[in-house]
Amino acid sequence: MGEIEVFVKLIKSGKLQLKAYNRANTDMTYDTAPYKQGLGFSYRESFNSFSDLFRPKRDKNSRKLKPVQIDPAINEKQTEVKTESR
Repeated sequence: MGEIEVFVKLIKSGKLQLKAYNRANTDMTYDTAPYKQGLGFSYRESFNSFSDLFRPKRDKNSRKLKPVQIDPAINEKQTEVKTESR
């Protein structure tokens, strides 16, 4: 069995990856198996400056809600309908 490393992107952007490997065990001090295997997950994020690492990330899809102005004429009509239905 040879040495192998496999990387799999779990999302298209490549930020989340799965890594599996099989390597020759060069540390034979305890006379253990000649190979070692491993599996791991990694997450990668890019920053423009070191301070960006500690700032909260803003969601791209979230938007600030704008206040809605209610037309008083519509509000009166709704009030009239409510009083008539009783």
